[in-house]
Amino acid sequence: MEVRNGKRTTVATLIEEGGYTGTIKWNGNFEWVRYELRGPKGELLAFLNPIFFGKKETSLQTWHDLRKKVRLEDGQH
Repeated sequence: MEVRNGKRTTVATLIEEGGYTGTIKWNGNFEWVRYELRGPKGELLAFLNPIFFGKKETSLQTWHDLRKKVRLEDGQH
């Protein structure tokens, strides 16, 4: 099963032992893809760590930035 940016996008059924190959098609923006191998009852058997593509734009660079943002959203100064 392919999981792209947190959503299941492709499910393939493997009937025999062996390998599986595929091609990742990126859309040009920041995104990530992870692959899962599940058993017949849906139980997780294995997964591949996410593969990232592109550059993510973020306003937070440090833990200090995060703590400051959380305090401002809570109305604390």
